[in-house]
Parts: sequence; structure tokens; C-alpha cells
Amino acid sequence: MKQIYYYILPIIIVGFIIFLATSNSITNNAVANAEPEPLLLQGHDSVDFGNNEEGTITFRGNFNPELLGLNIESLPSHIIIFTSERLEGIRIIYNFQDKTLSAGSPIMKTQELNLLDNKIHEVAYSFKDGIGQKLFVDGKEVASGEYNKPKRVVITAFAASDYANYQETNMDSTIESSETAMGFN
Repeated sequence: MKQIYYYILPIIIVGFIIFLATSNSITNNAVANAEPEPLLLQGHDSVDFGNNEEGTITFRGNFNPELLGLNIESLPSHIIIFTSERLEGIRIIYNFQDKTLSAGSPIMKTQELNLLDNKIHEVAYSFKDGIGQKLFVDGKEVASGEYNKPKRVVITAFAASDYANYQETNMDSTIESSETAMGFN
């Protein structure tokens, strides 16, 4: 019986060592190949819509990845340009992968727009309750649709931040708010 242990025990030990080496390699590869965290633009926290009935947010900035300290070869999935505190759920997001903007309630999504061309671009989101919502880039309407006031979500107990997995970044940019909607007659 002792002879069996002499053969089985070394096999178990070698198998365990191989398992540890393989699992560590898998973990290291997963970390090395992980997608960069999405970006959350900082510095415009004081800007928001003036009321719940209509308004426009206008952002001007250069989305050049190098100016944001990013490697063009490994861009994050997206950057959140604006988040409204007054109208929860209203955000303006640029998706680096498919080069689209999305915004609104319900969310509108543009066709492909290359904002990574090292030029300053103006992005504006406008809404008018009961009429609709529009998204503009450099003065041209790029998306429009119906507008539904976001429903306020109340979460009780402790909840993790929506932005827990976001890397904060700054951009040389401006953002303005207007209490009137643009592009609606």
C-alpha cells in the first residue's frame, strides 16, 4: 500500500503545480488584455439644464486621443461628455469603437461620426417636452426623435456608483446650458 502512495503523491503534487502555473498565466493574460476603462469627463459638474421642460447643452472640445492621454491603439469603449443631475439618465456619450454619439430619453444614436480628427467639435443636445429631442454636431442635426421625461429611479439601501469603473479625465473644453430648445419651431 505504501508503494502506491510513492507513485500517486508525486503525480498529485506535479498536477497541482501545473494547475497553479496555468491559472496564474491565464490571470496575467486577462489583465494584460483587459479593455481600458471607459472615461468620465470631469470639470463641468456645475452645468445642467435650467428646467425640466426644455433646454440645450452645448459642448465644445477636441476628442483627439493623444490630448486625452490615450493610446490610439487601445482606446476605451466610450467617454461620457455630460451627465444631467436635474434629468437623471440624460447623458451625452461618444463611443470610440463605433464612432457614434448617443444621448437622450429614449436614447438616440447617430451614424458614424469621426470626432477623433484633431479638430474642435461642437456637440449639442436639445429637448422640448411634448415635442422631441435632437442631437447636433458642428451645427448639423445628426439625430432626432421623440422625448420622454426620464423616470426618476429611487434606490434604497447601499448602491454602487454608476461610475465606479470609469477613469476620470479632463479635456480642454467648454460646456454651456441654455433654457431654450434649439432646432424646434
